[in-house]
Amino acid sequence: MVKMDHIVSIGRLDYNSEGLMILTNNGDLARQLEMPKNQVKRIYKVRVFGILDDKKLDKIRQVHIINKV
Repeated sequence: MVKMDHIVSIGRLDYNSEGLMILTNNGDLARQLEMPKNQVKRIYKVRVFGILDDKKLDKIRQVHIINKV
């Protein structure tokens, strides 16, 4: 049996989402990856069910910033 003390997750998954979680026992690594000033690049892949037309995209853009990669 492997003993792992103080395991922390890096980032989070929102309700009704799925993805990879990074777990570590290295607090310094976790802090470096999460701090915005370190500008760790993140890429998100989003799947939309249904029809996403310009009207719906305009509504989303009013609330969120969408950057093109």
